[in-house]
Amino acid sequence: MPDPNRHRDSSRWEQSSWWSRVKERLLPHLSQPRRQADRQLEMRDPPSPTAERLAVPEQRDPEVSDEGLLAPPIAAERKAIPDLRPRTLGEFAGQRRVVEALGIAIRATQERDEALEHVLLSGPPGLGKTTLAQVIAREIGVELRWVTGSSVERVGNLISLLTSLEEGDVVCIEGIHRLPADAVPLLCQAMSEYTADIVFDKGAHARIYRSRLQAFTLVGTAPSISGVPRRLRDQFGICLAVEYYSAQDLAELLRRSAALLDVGTDDAAVRMIAERSRGTPRVANRLLRRARDYAQTRGNGRITREVAKDALAVEGVDDLGLTPWDRAVLQTLVKQYRGGPVAARTLFRSLRREGRELAETIEPYLLASGLVTFTRGGLVATEKTRSHLERGCRC
Repeated sequence: MPDPNRHRDSSRWEQSSWWSRVKERLLPHLSQPRRQADRQLEMRDPPSPTAERLAVPEQRDPEVSDEGLLAPPIAAERKAIPDLRPRTLGEFAGQRRVVEALGIAIRATQERDEALEHVLLSGPPGLGKTTLAQVIAREIGVELRWVTGSSVERVGNLISLLTSLEEGDVVCIEGIHRLPADAVPLLCQAMSEYTADIVFDKGAHARIYRSRLQAFTLVGTAPSISGVPRRLRDQFGICLAVEYYSAQDLAELLRRSAALLDVGTDDAAVRMIAERSRGTPRVANRLLRRARDYAQTRGNGRITREVAKDALAVEGVDDLGLTPWDRAVLQTLVKQYRGGPVAARTLFRSLRREGRELAETIEPYLLASGLVTFTRGGLVATEKTRSHLERGCRC
């Protein structure tokens, strides 16, 4: 039997101060479907008078202000972490051959009023491949669309990305070697002909619709050019290898980063951090931030050579730039496998780590620094590794 007091309770519920405040401040920002849902909410049975008497008194949220329903969180008032990445080719430290080649290609295409040819950047992680893609888009003056190869699970994801591009946009596919195999033919067609074939239905009723795409530039990044399928690799007009940085180039990069972080440094401290950064800008900037923290809490705020040495010791980074994990890999190779040869997968299984971590982060630097060599049988420790482990870690 319907409640005779229903309409009276409903009007009292709608006129309550809490409900009025919420409607006044939220309803103007809701979309039409949300407004319909709100009307449905109003039509529901309001709480009974007994429930209202037993309800807990309203607690004022400390984040609620008179100007708005919610005050901005305290964390929003903190300073943002400075972006240390270069914004133009002129700010890019090191990689002079890569920077020069890109500068020539971008200037030539701008003079011809054409889209830049597709660019393939290969090299170990942390060397600035994705940063170069951002710089390319900024130099051309167009929008950058960024996606990872592993996130493209179906061909439909790639079609949605390609058909949404505007004229001259730059698309960066990070880890292009991880694209699914069925997406490679579609991407090759889009790169060469600026078209995409969309298949509707299946079997005898299948229909193919060819969609015309806007001219775009694809920037693909991969740890090694050999990991990219040859059919896809041939579509790139500009193929550049990003190599490890020299200590001099890293020192130049660190001075720029220190200026952006507003921290004082000594030349000796900068050289020490640069020599222990594994030839990688990402590692160099990370160690610089840790040295800044150490100088702020344990020193006078300036990064000197002694401060840098103590900060690197806390991080466990030795004079060759090896971390505790790197040394564990080398010790396992020398002691458990007698210096090798041993397959990289077998070595990582004994350490309970994924093989991709060794192949993309640790193995390239160990090979480049001469600590290990690669033979048909696997990894082999060099004499440099044995002598380094014998004299111990010099952090």
